[in-house]
Amino acid sequence: MSSTPRRRRRTRARPEQFAPVDRDPPSWSRKRGADDPHGRVERDAENEENLATARAYLEGRGPFPERAALNQLGGRFLTELYATVARWVVWAEDMVTDWPDDVREAPFDTIAGHESVERAESIAAVLERG
Repeated sequence: MSSTPRRRRRTRARPEQFAPVDRDPPSWSRKRGADDPHGRVERDAENEENLATARAYLEGRGPFPERAALNQLGGRFLTELYATVARWVVWAEDMVTDWPDDVREAPFDTIAGHESVERAESIAAVLERG
């Protein structure tokens, strides 16, 4: 046994390592039918239970009234999450509309890049309490 630590051989990534994996794509990226080309029905259904529960609590008929305040926290989180995902899906669909078949040839959108940086920078201000 050697007293020197064993060194790992460094290798460069090869393009074939990043080849697409044969699995189902995420629901937002699947091809849609003519009656729902953007999958809005599917995405709306994901929020249906959350919306029904929120309405029930507003009407005083929530399933666990003793936990209404606590459930409101989680419900609001889910609402914000669903809204964020919905906005992102619409944005992403718009971004890729004119992309070529070979994604490596897709142009980098500098305006969208600046918007992402600005949004990321704004997070600290949201969390500050002054």
